[in-house]
Amino acid sequence: MSWRDCVEHNNKPTRLGYVRVVIGGRKKYVHRIAWESVHGPVPTGFELDHLCRNRACMNVEHLEVVTHEENCKRNIRAISSKLFCVRGHYRTSATFVPLANGRGYCLECKRWFGRKYYAEDNPKKSPL
Repeated sequence: MSWRDCVEHNNKPTRLGYVRVVIGGRKKYVHRIAWESVHGPVPTGFELDHLCRNRACMNVEHLEVVTHEENCKRNIRAISSKLFCVRGHYRTSATFVPLANGRGYCLECKRWFGRKYYAEDNPKKSPL
């Protein structure tokens, strides 16, 4: 799933990133309107999850009906993947170097790999 496939409404998103429109004097979320126009109403006790993690997206292929608990679990995973590198180091502007292609690398991991390779090349001088 790519953010390039997202379909966004031209209204300004709320501070939480969702887009709403007024229909019949009531504010409604555009992703919910799109879902209901294709699949019918969302069952009671369930909510829509943006699989693309883009709250402004109203592409029904990027939406899935889930429980609130599942939606929260997915959001925690998405947030933690942005807060920590794959090896668990905390990501800050001082420890993470972004690259032009949208990826980046963790300086802590780079240092660790550097020490590891130094140790393999110089076993007697190794700090590890």
